[in-house]
Amino acid sequence: MYNYNRLQQLIESDKLSEATISGLLGMSTRTTPIKYPIKYKGVDLKRKIFNFMVGEYDCHIKFEEFSNMKKLKGSTSDIFEMALNGDVYIHCNCADFGFGGWAYLADELDYGLRPENRPPYINNPELDGSICKHLNQLLPKIGNYKDEIMKSIDAKLDKIKKEIKPKDIKKKEPIQVTTGRLFKKLFGKL
Repeated sequence: MYNYNRLQQLIESDKLSEATISGLLGMSTRTTPIKYPIKYKGVDLKRKIFNFMVGEYDCHIKFEEFSNMKKLKGSTSDIFEMALNGDVYIHCNCADFGFGGWAYLADELDYGLRPENRPPYINNPELDGSICKHLNQLLPKIGNYKDEIMKSIDAKLDKIKKEIKPKDIKKKEPIQVTTGRLFKKLFGKL
């Protein structure tokens, strides 16, 4: 039988009132002796989602702080450092994330990137854990990909900079287009 009381306890507890990397890892029950290869695949600047490949599965992470850049000051690198300690939204396309109930739990506790309304009646009726083994392997190592992430953001911004036409720039501003202005255009004021 499915444990609705457990869901209510999780919602009311402070354990995941903020879904940080350390909070999700602290509640995780999934581990694996297999060391999956992790590859950074890129960033979707429009949705502000970072994409990784862990083994053969796609893992997606959105950092709350990175999404609220208009409220923050500092370089992109500094903001990324702050984002690592802030709230995250996650998704993995492995079957375990869905059938194990973590997609449902992520949706119910508001740390999921995609909606999921099917409770795990059979595979995880007690709602133990928080993330699958792929995310469990990726999240503690995500800081190791900072340089690669910053390079991909800069490359995307350079591409956007080349696509901006002079008529898109207000006449009061100098014609020079800087990465900082592009970031403001994409994410709001720094």
